[in-house]
Amino acid sequence: MIGYLTECFFSGVCALPVLLLLRLAFGKRLSGGGRFFLILYVLYISMMFNVVGLPAIPYLSWGPSLNLIPFSDFQDRRFFLLSGMNVLMFVPLGFLLPMIWGRFRSFGDTLAAGMLTSLSIELLQLFSFRATDVDDLIFNTIGACLGFLAAKLLFGRRWRVSVRTGRQDLLSLLTVNGIVFFFHFFWRFQALELIYSLTH
Repeated sequence: MIGYLTECFFSGVCALPVLLLLRLAFGKRLSGGGRFFLILYVLYISMMFNVVGLPAIPYLSWGPSLNLIPFSDFQDRRFFLLSGMNVLMFVPLGFLLPMIWGRFRSFGDTLAAGMLTSLSIELLQLFSFRATDVDDLIFNTIGACLGFLAAKLLFGRRWRVSVRTGRQDLLSLLTVNGIVFFFHFFWRFQALELIYSLTH
């Protein structure tokens, strides 16, 4: 367990160089608070990619395990535990998106972002040892919605939704996720191996 948490931590730390690129690309358009939440978002999305078993070059495989029937595992005694974990995993996503980008101060846009992020992960898991499950998609999306509602409750009175920056915000989000995914897919394991060799 400790080793797994350590790997998640290192995974997040290894993603920090991504912030240098993002700072140059988007930092000028973000407030101080926006930059802080962007740092949290990069760390969060990087560690989440690690938790869900996002495939990387050394471990690509094809042996899909699919469940397309909602709640088919309801009788499993772990159903509520696993479903709750899927919900909690996406709460930070729904919370952080509107704190960084004005476009996602719309409930519909945040819901769509949560659902598409989860769908992307589930599709990528077809190329890994993990199962692709429609329940994960459902509960991840619920988690993103709950995170949005928490952010709305805490900070909604200060929000200003700018329609003019909607496309820029979407491009910014896709760029952030794309860079973090690129890092995980090509460099994460090499970076972790280097860190472990230096610390052991």
